[in-house]
Parts: sequence; C-alpha cells; structure tokens
Amino acid sequence: NGESRRVCRLQSYPDWILKEYPAPLLGDGVGRLNRLIQLPGQMFAEDRALVDAHTSWPASRVVDAWQRTIGVLIPLAPANFSATRQMPGGRTQRKLLEVDVLALTEARQTQLKLLPQSLKDRISVCASIAAVGALFERHGLVYLDWSYANIFWSQVDHSAYVIDLDGCSFGSRPQI
Repeated sequence: NGESRRVCRLQSYPDWILKEYPAPLLGDGVGRLNRLIQLPGQMFAEDRALVDAHTSWPASRVVDAWQRTIGVLIPLAPANFSATRQMPGGRTQRKLLEVDVLALTEARQTQLKLLPQSLKDRISVCASIAAVGALFERHGLVYLDWSYANIFWSQVDHSAYVIDLDGCSFGSRPQI
C-alpha cells in the first residue's frame, strides 16, 4: 500500500526490514533520501538517541543492478512495542501496539489481554510522540504520514515508536 510495493524482514538480519518501492526513485527523490539517511550523523547526541530509540529511521538505500534506488533498509520496531493480544475467536497473537489501542478504555484493553493504561502512562506516550514531532521540526522535516498505523507504543516504558519515515521531506511536498 501507499509508497511501497512490499515490506519484508531480512533473513540474515532479522532486526531489519527492506521496504521496496513500486518504482525506482528518480532525481530529487534519491537526493532527499540520501540527505535523510545522513541526517542523524549531523545531529547532537540527544537527537541521535531519540532517532535510535523512537524511530524507524532509514539507514541505507537499496539499489538494483543499474544503481537505481528501488528501496530502503529500515530497523524493525523493537519487541517492547508489541504485546500478546486477544484476537477474535479467543486465540492470542503477538502484535505491534498501534497508538489507537492506547485510546481504548481500560475495560477494552483488559479484554484484549493488555495491561490497562493509566492516564499518566497515556500522557507519557503522547509526550514521546510530541518529542519525535519536535525532532522533525528542529531539523526542518515534514513527516508525510502521521497516522495511528505508523506509531506504536510500549507498555514497558510508555514511549512511542514512529515508522514510515523514508517519505519525510525537507520543506514542502506536494501531498502536504
């Protein structure tokens, strides 16, 4: 969906994902992605720590035999951003905790076999999301895809993890 043809986990590097684009990136898209990949190396240590712990920041372009950019390597969300949840029919499954689950009532969270989240814990996750947004602002980034599906949260430390960052742009973008 969206800006990818497929997303797959790498067998030799299970903590990394290949996001393959529907068509090779051209011209400005390659330059933008290069700049985005290089940005953490230009950040102060505090911002780099935020990038590493709370974002799935693109790490490298993937090119084909003709050196066309056909995808990007990104880190997999850490395990603490998922939980074993109750599925319809009674079975359980390990799933990422999308941020909209945080908005469910405590009773509904309990039905899903999640620990009910206090107001303090919910606010902590929101503060973590705001910290990532402030990071984008400090570095002049426009994040293309703020959505519930692209932000996960942790029951362990009540923080957020933002994915799908390879579409970030510096300044304006036609979709914004």
